[in-house]
Amino acid sequence: MDRDTLAFIICLIHDFARRWDILPSGAYRILRDSGCIEEYLIPEVKDIYQPEESYFLDGIIDYLKNKGIEVPEDAEG
Repeated sequence: MDRDTLAFIICLIHDFARRWDILPSGAYRILRDSGCIEEYLIPEVKDIYQPEESYFLDGIIDYLKNKGIEVPEDAEG
């Protein structure tokens, strides 16, 4: 993974944490443990220079729901 991709994913983790009102470390654990970083974010980000964060935040929520992870209603935007 290149540096720009890593920086973008870190920003998404922080945005996701703010949206769910949790610590970034908690957001990271949810995304890591669900496979979202490896299976969704890295493949999607690597081909896009600067995607809109809301696209990924909504996609993360859909990904987690499909994995059976409970998503707080207020996190859905």
